[in-house]
Amino acid sequence: MDANGQRIIDTFTEASRHARCGDYGQAASSINSSILKFQEFMQLQGTSERYKEYGPRMIYSLETLLLMLERKDWIAAADVIDYEFIPLWKEAFPS
Repeated sequence: MDANGQRIIDTFTEASRHARCGDYGQAASSINSSILKFQEFMQLQGTSERYKEYGPRMIYSLETLLLMLERKDWIAAADVIDYEFIPLWKEAFPS
């Protein structure tokens, strides 16, 4: 995994940690930053095989994350990050 990919994991991990600790403002800021980095990274992937295989699954995971945020369920949002998005990311872009 390159440095940009690792930054995405790091910012999502930070968002999850803040959500679990009740620091929702910082969690929201980290999630916003993470999603922007994700968008930039995926645009660079273009039509790669990894993008075709994992892109739709990761986008679905982020849609689930946003749904949890809409419901103000911060723990469920952290669970989506920790148990769905990050493992999927590591599978898609192993080191």
